[in-house]
Amino acid sequence: MKKENRFWFALPILIAMVVMMNACKQGGSAGQSFANSTGSPGEVMLVMDNQHLSAPVGEAMYEALTEVAPALNQNEPILAVSRVTEEDFTGFLRYIRNVVQVDINPEVFTHTALKYGYDQWAKGQLVVLINSPSVDSLQNYVQNNKAAIQNLIIRHELFLFGELWMKAFSADANQRVERMFGYNINVPNDILSHKEGENFLWMSNNQMRRRKDLLVYTFPYRNESDLKLDRMIEVRDSVLKANIEGSDMGSYPITERMLLKHRYIYLDKQKRGEVHGIWRMEGGQMMSGPFVMQAFVDGDKVVVVEGFIYHPNEKKRDLMRQMEAALYSMRPRSAAKFDAAVIKKARWTVLK
Repeated sequence: MKKENRFWFALPILIAMVVMMNACKQGGSAGQSFANSTGSPGEVMLVMDNQHLSAPVGEAMYEALTEVAPALNQNEPILAVSRVTEEDFTGFLRYIRNVVQVDINPEVFTHTALKYGYDQWAKGQLVVLINSPSVDSLQNYVQNNKAAIQNLIIRHELFLFGELWMKAFSADANQRVERMFGYNINVPNDILSHKEGENFLWMSNNQMRRRKDLLVYTFPYRNESDLKLDRMIEVRDSVLKANIEGSDMGSYPITERMLLKHRYIYLDKQKRGEVHGIWRMEGGQMMSGPFVMQAFVDGDKVVVVEGFIYHPNEKKRDLMRQMEAALYSMRPRSAAKFDAAVIKKARWTVLK
């Protein structure tokens, strides 16, 4: 257990010892000091003192963490937030996968600041600590930095899904991507069906519901605008129309232009354009769903990797994050193993 990956809160010694003893009992294997984190994907525990938790400042914190997630077919909160007072934040509540702990104390703090650490009380846990001298200072900070706070937690969620794909992934999908494009990728292990085209690969779990699809394709590189929104969608619609036919003759998927979100990702030294949006079938059945795509330059070509889903009348946020996490595993043939820690190091521009 590496101390540099953790920060410590001022906990009473007795509580700290009890938490450690309980965790060790549940840890299982020798040398494992912590239990695994608990909670569902996207779950966050917001911890504040009783005075502020139900006050306007507590509501502001809650609303910042539960804004509507972008580019989904129906409204879903960006995170699933539960609230608890500092007094009640004990026992197994400390093992939740994401914790946001807020401390307002004018006698201790001179300005509002955020720090975070991993594996504080449980393995696979993110703890975000926000210290502030006043309610006004905290509210201003949250208003100006809520996207960064959201992204910090979402990045951890993607990392946790990435860890799953490190352990269990579709070897068939990886072999096909490696053979056709010279890249490795770790995707959910039920993605086995495929269709190959010219510089194009379409793979799927081929389910009627909870369907997951993966696309990989390339197109000639012209200039930096190839990673911008308009060019990425122009090529996407052209490639999908040429290679994917719906169940009704003449139908094909297209991109809904109204809900598109674009940003740049910096993954190590590589710059990627990323688009979140909605696809729908043109000229056929009323089918639609969310997608996420990433594009990067490789010599004289642009490589595109995309995940999209079809899960009608059901929540889609976490299923989409599973696919999004898989895109981060797209790496050169020389990198045999995927290390999900690369997701923690990713830097994003504003999604807009």
